[in-house]
Amino acid sequence: MAVNLPPLLEPELRHLVDTLPVGVLVQDATPTIRYVNQRALDLLGMTADQLLGRSILDPHWSVVRLDGSTFPQDEFPAMQALRTGRAVDDVVMGVRNNSQTARIWILVRAQPSFDAQGAVTRVIVTFTDITALRAAEEARATAVVEAERFRSALDEVPAFVYIKDRASRYQYANAPTLRLFGVSAEELAGSGDERFFPPDVVARLRAVDLRALAGERTHETISVRTPTGERIYLEVKSPLAPDPVTGEVPGLLGISIDITERRHLEDVFRQSQRLEAIGRLAGGVAHDFNNMLGVILGHTELALAAVPAGSAPHEHLEEIHAAARRSADLTKQLLAFSRKQPSTPIPLHIATHARETIRLLRRLVGEDIALGIDAGGDDWMAHLDPSQLDQVLANLCVNAADAIRGARTTAADAGRARAIQIETAHAVVAPTEAHQQGVLPGEYVRLTVRDTGPGIPPDVRERMFEPFFTTKPAGEGTGLGLATVFGIVAQANGFITVDSTMGEGSAFHLHLPRVREGTSPTAAPPATHAASGGSETIFVVEDEPAVLQLAVRALGALGYRVFSAADGASALRLAEAHDGPIDLLLTDLIMPGMNGRELAEALQARRPGLRVLFMSGYTADILHGGVAAFDDAAVLAKPFSIQELAAHIRAALLR
Repeated sequence: MAVNLPPLLEPELRHLVDTLPVGVLVQDATPTIRYVNQRALDLLGMTADQLLGRSILDPHWSVVRLDGSTFPQDEFPAMQALRTGRAVDDVVMGVRNNSQTARIWILVRAQPSFDAQGAVTRVIVTFTDITALRAAEEARATAVVEAERFRSALDEVPAFVYIKDRASRYQYANAPTLRLFGVSAEELAGSGDERFFPPDVVARLRAVDLRALAGERTHETISVRTPTGERIYLEVKSPLAPDPVTGEVPGLLGISIDITERRHLEDVFRQSQRLEAIGRLAGGVAHDFNNMLGVILGHTELALAAVPAGSAPHEHLEEIHAAARRSADLTKQLLAFSRKQPSTPIPLHIATHARETIRLLRRLVGEDIALGIDAGGDDWMAHLDPSQLDQVLANLCVNAADAIRGARTTAADAGRARAIQIETAHAVVAPTEAHQQGVLPGEYVRLTVRDTGPGIPPDVRERMFEPFFTTKPAGEGTGLGLATVFGIVAQANGFITVDSTMGEGSAFHLHLPRVREGTSPTAAPPATHAASGGSETIFVVEDEPAVLQLAVRALGALGYRVFSAADGASALRLAEAHDGPIDLLLTDLIMPGMNGRELAEALQARRPGLRVLFMSGYTADILHGGVAAFDDAAVLAKPFSIQELAAHIRAALLR
């Protein structure tokens, strides 16, 4: 049907208005719609019959604001212009008629028209479709929100994330990167690596950047010195998407992770594996030595008893005996390193014991070096053998004194204090540190030995706990001092940390698990008795022939009835065939096939009340052999003298 053009539009304008890309609607003061152009009909999705002659307020469509709320009819631009007589510009409205499923967004302007008396007679409404523009704005707003969300997420990532251009200038960096560099995002933009790193590091970073810009995904590890020390970073770099027009890679994305702690843990793990392997070897060698030394000591004692005192042979035998004893002490150090040294740990007040030891330590250190102690706080206890604590303190203090004396070569050094300080304190080991050290978290007694020596070079620190490693001249040290300390602390389920600065000194921090008052001490060894013999029957089982022969001979000399076996299986057969009583089983713990514990269980099942005395070269035997299951069993540590053998035998028989 034809559209009625009201008098306000001259006929020659009809065609022009109908072809405008802008919707045009005219309403009178009633307010009734008197004209709509074709563009308005197209945008509103309605026909002229549906609009002309109807009120603009008829519910032909729903109208909403930008926020989605209903647009009040009295606030329609046309109604405001009709009511106020003023033009209303640039109002955004979301419109959908009753038959439409999609809403369109229009930008509306309402212009009033007046009669000769100045009254508003009509309103001309023009509107433009901004649906596409609105969608683009929403997409941009969503993109901004998503980008901000992504930036926030990157700022929380425990890694350094950044973007560089082709010239290796920073274009973006997340919060951890900005904190690392100590700059703001504005200060970083456009900066290169030369602002933050030395030339050699810059050259290496640029070389990796060029590989990434060439399309390669790179993985590099780089060490950087920071104010807090050397840090190690894993750098992963990838090229950005190429420009769709030129095909050129505009820059690169970099992700850097601080792997310093991981590397430290790897180094600690490798070091512990190496020390464990060395410890097993040292423990095995020391165990075999102990067997041989026991034979030497025993036969020397038998010979001494047969040779007149004061004679030349007697003196030679005494020298052999003394040398064997010194060798036994050396094997004890090896066993301490490998955590297999027989010990008698008790709940020990560490600070009190350290104060009681200070006088002896001063004699070891010498008068030219000041030795002090600061044992403050409550006197916490740790489970430790007192003699082992003495050995730990002696080894650390002697090492520190040797380092101090060997370092005074310059005038500056000569003016520094020559001092060693022993300190005790409480320490709470958090789960993270406990995991790093391979111990349980909780309360520890920290025992520190601090010196003013020259410090420990990094290459020495890597190996200082290895047995036989020493920096002293040949003949001046066994290399077992720190190895022994390491073994004793590890055997007590503790750990050691070391602080050292070249030219300033070192501090060894020993952490020992705290035990509470009332903790039951480990059972003390049996009381010693005079080296007397007896007439009881003793069954000796030992897989080392020399040790077995010595024990049989020594016990026979003491008056005991003795029979023997070289392994568990033959021992069972002999015991089965033996008609008389067996008063005591003297057996080695670790033997091929059936071990000492299993043998003792089998014989006690056949002979209830059989007493047992175990022989062991180191504590690991005791744990492995399960001596804890034998409440009345004692352990004779190898190497042993005939006097010690006789005393333990007598004590075992009297239990």
